[in-house]
Amino acid sequence: MKEQLYTYGIQRNLQGIASLPVVVNENKPAIILFNAGVVHKVGPFDINISIASHLSSMGFLVFRFDLSGMGDSLKVKDGTSHQVTVINDLKQTMSFIESQYAVNTFIMMGLCTGADHAHKIACEDARVVGNVWLDGYGYPTAKFNFLRYAPVFFSPRRLVTAVYHKLVQADKLLKNIKGVDAYVWELPAKDKYIHEMNALYKRGVKSLYVFSGGVRDYYNYKDQFADSFKGHQFLKSVEIEYFPEFDHTYIIIKDREIMIKRVSVWLSENF
Repeated sequence: MKEQLYTYGIQRNLQGIASLPVVVNENKPAIILFNAGVVHKVGPFDINISIASHLSSMGFLVFRFDLSGMGDSLKVKDGTSHQVTVINDLKQTMSFIESQYAVNTFIMMGLCTGADHAHKIACEDARVVGNVWLDGYGYPTAKFNFLRYAPVFFSPRRLVTAVYHKLVQADKLLKNIKGVDAYVWELPAKDKYIHEMNALYKRGVKSLYVFSGGVRDYYNYKDQFADSFKGHQFLKSVEIEYFPEFDHTYIIIKDREIMIKRVSVWLSENF
Protein backbone atom coordinates (compact mmCIF):
# COMPACT_ATOMS: atom_id res chain seq x y z
CA MET A 1 0.00 0.00 0.00
CA LYS A 2 1.39 3.38 -1.04
CA GLU A 3 0.40 6.30 1.17
CA GLN A 4 0.59 10.05 0.63
CA LEU A 5 0.24 12.64 3.40
CA TYR A 6 -1.55 15.92 2.67
CA THR A 7 -2.20 19.24 4.36
CA TYR A 8 -5.12 20.96 2.66
CA GLY A 9 -8.32 22.95 3.07
CA ILE A 10 -9.28 26.57 2.59
CA GLN A 11 -7.30 27.48 5.69
CA ARG A 12 -4.70 24.72 5.29
CA ASN A 13 -5.75 23.21 8.59
CA LEU A 14 -6.78 19.70 7.54
CA GLN A 15 -4.50 16.66 7.60
CA GLY A 16 -5.23 13.50 5.63
CA ILE A 17 -3.57 10.38 4.25
CA ALA A 18 -4.39 8.85 0.88
CA SER A 19 -3.99 5.07 0.62
CA LEU A 20 -3.45 4.54 -3.09
CA PRO A 21 -4.14 1.55 -5.31
CA VAL A 22 -1.58 0.61 -7.96
CA VAL A 23 -3.60 2.67 -10.46
CA VAL A 24 -6.18 5.27 -9.47
CA ASN A 25 -9.36 4.65 -11.45
CA GLU A 26 -11.14 7.97 -11.96
CA ASN A 27 -14.43 6.15 -12.51
CA LYS A 28 -14.25 4.32 -9.16
CA PRO A 29 -15.53 6.16 -6.08
CA ALA A 30 -13.00 7.18 -3.44
CA ILE A 31 -13.70 6.01 0.09
CA ILE A 32 -13.43 8.56 2.89
CA LEU A 33 -12.74 7.59 6.51
CA PHE A 34 -12.69 10.03 9.42
CA ASN A 35 -12.99 10.37 13.18
CA ALA A 36 -15.26 8.31 15.40
CA GLY A 37 -16.05 10.65 18.28
CA VAL A 38 -12.77 12.40 19.12
CA VAL A 39 -10.51 9.48 18.20
CA HIS A 40 -7.58 10.27 15.87
CA LYS A 41 -8.00 9.37 12.19
CA VAL A 42 -6.37 5.97 12.74
CA GLY A 43 -9.70 5.02 14.33
CA PRO A 44 -10.28 2.96 17.49
CA PHE A 45 -7.48 0.38 17.75
CA ASP A 46 -6.21 1.47 14.30
CA ILE A 47 -9.34 0.18 12.56
CA ASN A 48 -9.19 2.82 9.81
CA ILE A 49 -5.65 1.73 8.90
CA SER A 50 -6.85 -1.87 8.52
CA ILE A 51 -9.80 -0.76 6.39
CA ALA A 52 -7.67 1.52 4.20
CA SER A 53 -5.05 -1.16 3.61
CA HIS A 54 -7.58 -3.78 2.51
CA LEU A 55 -9.81 -1.56 0.38
CA SER A 56 -6.91 0.11 -1.43
CA SER A 57 -5.70 -3.38 -2.39
CA MET A 58 -9.10 -3.80 -4.09
CA GLY A 59 -8.40 -0.80 -6.29
CA PHE A 60 -10.14 1.92 -4.25
CA LEU A 61 -8.50 5.21 -3.36
CA VAL A 62 -9.04 5.45 0.40
CA PHE A 63 -8.59 8.77 2.18
CA ARG A 64 -8.59 9.04 5.98
CA PHE A 65 -8.43 12.43 7.62
CA ASP A 66 -8.99 14.31 10.86
CA LEU A 67 -11.87 16.73 11.19
CA SER A 68 -11.03 20.26 12.34
CA GLY A 69 -9.80 20.36 15.93
CA MET A 70 -9.16 16.60 16.12
CA GLY A 71 -6.00 14.56 15.74
CA ASP A 72 -3.59 16.39 13.45
CA SER A 73 -6.09 18.87 12.00
CA LEU A 74 -6.11 22.35 13.51
CA LYS A 75 -9.28 23.95 14.81
CA VAL A 76 -10.55 26.95 12.88
CA LYS A 77 -12.20 29.73 14.86
CA ASP A 78 -14.90 30.88 12.47
CA GLY A 79 -17.91 30.94 14.78
CA THR A 80 -19.71 28.01 13.15
CA SER A 81 -21.15 25.05 15.05
CA HIS A 82 -19.33 21.74 15.21
CA GLN A 83 -21.84 20.12 12.83
CA VAL A 84 -21.47 22.85 10.21
CA THR A 85 -17.68 22.58 10.51
CA VAL A 86 -17.87 18.80 9.96
CA ILE A 87 -19.93 19.23 6.80
CA ASN A 88 -17.54 21.89 5.52
CA ASP A 89 -14.54 19.65 6.26
CA LEU A 90 -16.10 16.76 4.35
CA LYS A 91 -16.94 18.95 1.36
CA GLN A 92 -13.42 20.38 1.30
CA THR A 93 -11.97 16.88 1.49
CA MET A 94 -14.01 15.69 -1.49
CA SER A 95 -13.02 18.75 -3.48
CA PHE A 96 -9.35 18.23 -2.61
CA ILE A 97 -9.39 14.57 -3.69
CA GLU A 98 -11.15 15.61 -6.90
CA SER A 99 -8.46 18.20 -7.61
CA GLN A 100 -5.62 15.75 -6.93
CA TYR A 101 -6.94 12.56 -8.52
CA ALA A 102 -9.88 13.57 -10.76
CA VAL A 103 -12.19 11.29 -8.75
CA ASN A 104 -15.58 12.95 -8.34
CA THR A 105 -17.75 10.36 -6.57
CA PHE A 106 -17.36 9.21 -2.99
CA ILE A 107 -18.34 6.60 -0.44
CA MET A 108 -18.45 7.70 3.19
CA MET A 109 -17.54 5.13 5.83
CA GLY A 110 -18.05 6.03 9.46
CA LEU A 111 -18.20 4.41 12.88
CA CYS A 112 -20.70 5.69 15.46
CA THR A 113 -20.63 9.52 15.16
CA GLY A 114 -18.90 8.97 11.84
CA ALA A 115 -22.03 7.19 10.58
CA ASP A 116 -24.09 10.21 11.60
CA HIS A 117 -21.77 12.55 9.70
CA ALA A 118 -21.79 10.21 6.69
CA HIS A 119 -25.58 10.35 6.48
CA LYS A 120 -25.70 14.13 6.80
CA ILE A 121 -23.11 14.83 4.13
CA ALA A 122 -24.80 12.33 1.79
CA CYS A 123 -28.02 14.33 2.14
CA GLU A 124 -26.21 17.57 1.28
CA ASP A 125 -23.73 16.62 -1.44
CA ALA A 126 -24.60 14.73 -4.63
CA ARG A 127 -21.02 13.55 -4.99
CA VAL A 128 -21.72 10.95 -2.30
CA VAL A 129 -22.89 7.74 -3.99
CA GLY A 130 -22.53 5.30 -1.10
CA ASN A 131 -22.56 5.05 2.68
CA VAL A 132 -21.10 2.41 4.97
CA TRP A 133 -22.30 2.69 8.54
CA LEU A 134 -20.72 0.95 11.50
CA ASP A 135 -23.27 1.21 14.31
CA GLY A 136 -25.32 4.09 12.97
CA TYR A 137 -28.97 4.93 13.64
CA GLY A 138 -31.32 2.31 15.04
CA TYR A 139 -35.06 2.80 15.56
CA PRO A 140 -36.93 0.67 18.13
CA THR A 141 -39.58 -1.85 17.10
CA ALA A 142 -41.97 -4.07 19.07
CA LYS A 143 -39.57 -7.00 18.70
CA PHE A 144 -36.64 -4.86 19.83
CA ASN A 145 -38.51 -3.85 22.99
CA PHE A 146 -39.51 -7.44 23.71
CA LEU A 147 -35.96 -8.76 23.30
CA ARG A 148 -34.54 -5.98 25.41
CA TYR A 149 -37.04 -5.73 28.25
CA ALA A 150 -38.88 -9.05 28.55
CA PRO A 151 -36.05 -10.83 30.43
CA VAL A 152 -35.93 -8.02 32.98
CA PHE A 153 -39.50 -8.56 34.15
CA PHE A 154 -38.76 -12.17 35.06
CA SER A 155 -35.98 -11.11 37.42
CA PRO A 156 -36.77 -8.63 40.24
CA ARG A 157 -33.07 -7.96 40.74
CA ARG A 158 -32.56 -7.09 37.07
CA LEU A 159 -35.70 -4.94 37.11
CA VAL A 160 -34.43 -2.87 40.04
CA THR A 161 -31.01 -2.55 38.40
CA ALA A 162 -32.55 -1.46 35.08
CA VAL A 163 -34.70 1.21 36.76
CA TYR A 164 -31.69 2.47 38.72
CA HIS A 165 -29.56 2.79 35.58
CA LYS A 166 -32.35 4.63 33.77
CA LEU A 167 -32.60 7.14 36.60
CA VAL A 168 -28.82 7.62 36.66
CA GLN A 169 -28.72 8.13 32.89
CA ALA A 170 -31.53 10.68 33.06
CA ASP A 171 -29.72 12.57 35.83
CA LYS A 172 -26.46 12.62 33.85
CA LEU A 173 -28.30 13.84 30.76
CA LEU A 174 -29.79 16.77 32.66
CA LYS A 175 -26.40 17.70 34.10
CA ASN A 176 -24.40 17.28 30.89
CA ILE A 177 -26.42 18.79 28.07
CA LYS A 178 -23.82 19.58 25.41
CA GLY A 179 -25.99 21.03 22.66
CA VAL A 180 -25.18 21.04 18.98
CA ASP A 181 -21.42 20.88 19.45
CA ALA A 182 -21.48 17.57 21.34
CA TYR A 183 -19.33 14.77 19.95
CA VAL A 184 -22.33 12.46 20.05
CA TRP A 185 -25.12 11.85 17.57
CA GLU A 186 -28.78 12.39 18.19
CA LEU A 187 -31.26 10.04 16.52
CA PRO A 188 -33.13 12.03 13.84
CA ALA A 189 -36.93 12.15 13.99
CA LYS A 190 -38.20 9.14 12.10
CA ASP A 191 -40.28 11.17 9.61
CA LYS A 192 -37.27 13.35 8.82
CA TYR A 193 -35.05 10.31 8.32
CA ILE A 194 -37.59 8.66 6.00
CA HIS A 195 -37.77 11.83 3.91
CA GLU A 196 -33.99 11.98 3.65
CA MET A 197 -33.64 8.30 2.77
CA ASN A 198 -36.29 8.57 0.06
CA ALA A 199 -34.30 11.43 -1.47
CA LEU A 200 -31.08 9.40 -1.34
CA TYR A 201 -32.84 6.42 -2.90
CA LYS A 202 -34.08 8.54 -5.81
CA ARG A 203 -30.55 9.81 -6.27
CA GLY A 204 -29.23 6.26 -6.47
CA VAL A 205 -27.18 6.28 -3.25
CA LYS A 206 -26.45 2.77 -1.95
CA SER A 207 -25.86 1.91 1.68
CA LEU A 208 -24.46 -0.86 3.84
CA TYR A 209 -25.39 -0.64 7.51
CA VAL A 210 -23.38 -2.86 9.84
CA PHE A 211 -24.47 -3.25 13.46
CA SER A 212 -22.55 -4.93 16.27
CA GLY A 213 -23.50 -6.43 19.60
CA GLY A 214 -21.93 -3.37 21.18
CA VAL A 215 -25.10 -1.36 20.56
CA ARG A 216 -27.72 -3.75 21.92
CA ASP A 217 -29.26 -0.88 23.83
CA TYR A 218 -30.70 0.40 20.54
CA TYR A 219 -30.20 -2.42 17.99
CA ASN A 220 -30.58 -6.09 18.93
CA TYR A 221 -31.62 -8.17 15.89
CA LYS A 222 -30.69 -8.21 12.21
CA ASP A 223 -34.06 -7.29 10.69
CA GLN A 224 -34.73 -4.40 13.06
CA PHE A 225 -33.94 -1.78 10.41
CA ALA A 226 -36.21 -3.44 7.83
CA ASP A 227 -38.98 -3.84 10.41
CA SER A 228 -38.70 -0.15 11.30
CA PHE A 229 -39.38 0.94 7.71
CA LYS A 230 -41.67 -1.69 6.21
CA GLY A 231 -43.18 -0.61 2.90
CA HIS A 232 -40.64 2.10 2.14
CA GLN A 233 -38.90 1.88 -1.22
CA PHE A 234 -35.55 3.08 0.06
CA LEU A 235 -35.06 -0.32 1.71
CA LYS A 236 -34.13 -1.58 -1.77
CA SER A 237 -30.96 0.52 -1.61
CA VAL A 238 -29.88 -0.59 1.88
CA GLU A 239 -28.15 -3.80 2.92
CA ILE A 240 -27.99 -4.75 6.60
CA GLU A 241 -25.45 -6.86 8.43
CA TYR A 242 -25.60 -7.70 12.13
CA PHE A 243 -22.75 -9.17 14.14
CA PRO A 244 -24.24 -9.73 17.62
CA GLU A 245 -21.04 -11.25 19.02
CA PHE A 246 -18.74 -8.42 17.92
CA ASP A 247 -17.91 -5.35 20.01
CA HIS A 248 -18.50 -1.76 18.95
CA THR A 249 -14.88 -1.00 17.99
CA TYR A 250 -13.94 -4.40 16.49
CA ILE A 251 -11.02 -4.81 18.85
CA ILE A 252 -10.76 -8.55 18.07
CA ILE A 253 -8.72 -8.92 14.86
CA LYS A 254 -10.74 -11.87 13.56
CA ASP A 255 -14.00 -9.94 14.05
CA ARG A 256 -12.55 -6.93 12.26
CA GLU A 257 -11.45 -9.09 9.33
CA ILE A 258 -14.96 -10.55 8.99
CA MET A 259 -16.50 -7.07 9.03
CA ILE A 260 -14.03 -5.76 6.42
CA LYS A 261 -14.71 -8.79 4.25
CA ARG A 262 -18.44 -8.02 4.38
CA VAL A 263 -17.75 -4.44 3.33
CA SER A 264 -15.50 -5.69 0.52
CA VAL A 265 -18.22 -7.95 -0.87
CA TRP A 266 -20.72 -5.08 -0.84
CA LEU A 267 -18.25 -2.79 -2.61
CA SER A 268 -17.47 -5.42 -5.25
CA GLU A 269 -21.16 -6.01 -5.95
CA ASN A 270 -22.12 -2.35 -6.14
CA PHE A 271 -19.08 -0.38 -7.33
